[in-house]
Amino acid sequence: MKTGEEGIAGAITEALALEKGLREFYAFVASRAKGSLAKEMFEALRDMEDRHLRYLDFLYRASSEGRELMGYRDFSSKIAATHVESSVKIAPAPKLFDEKALKSNRDAVAYAHTLETKAQNLYRTLAEKSADAGEKAIFEEMLAQETRHIDYLKDLEKAL
Repeated sequence: MKTGEEGIAGAITEALALEKGLREFYAFVASRAKGSLAKEMFEALRDMEDRHLRYLDFLYRASSEGRELMGYRDFSSKIAATHVESSVKIAPAPKLFDEKALKSNRDAVAYAHTLETKAQNLYRTLAEKSADAGEKAIFEEMLAQETRHIDYLKDLEKAL
């Protein structure tokens, strides 16, 4: 995890690993969701994580300053997704989902809201700890994106 010495390249790599982890987790949860609304919600969240990964691809390329880059797919495939954004390790995450026994759409939305709030708090902390202005900007943008996820979930909760 972050030490504060990473700079922009480290911030991109850190964010990529976290986004990739939550994207994989949302794909898993969507495949296990019982209700159609829950399945659609987790698929939408998975797709939001995909957009985050594309944003990070843009940052990766923009920060290269003309250096020869390995392709993004190669770069991304070398980054291990060890945690979901909420800093829960990926290995036990499916078990945590099974233990939640999401019985209703409201349960599924509440669970996703918890994960996204943890992700939001993590990016807020990373932004606050960042000494490098570029790194701070990356984490602040990721924080803003997580806030939009929470707004999406709040709208879904109101519709239930």
